[in-house]
Amino acid sequence: MADCKIARLAGVKAAEAALHYVAPVGEKEEYVARAMRNVEPYLATETQAA
Repeated sequence: MADCKIARLAGVKAAEAALHYVAPVGEKEEYVARAMRNVEPYLATETQAA
């Protein structure tokens, strides 16, 4: 999951920007939102474990 790696290394905004760039035209907002919904639980777990 590249978006998870980007979020960990460069921040959530950078991950959202990368996803927006590769998302299909006409689906960008939903694509980014769906991807981030799937990634956020892992980021929260990592933050709590640190």
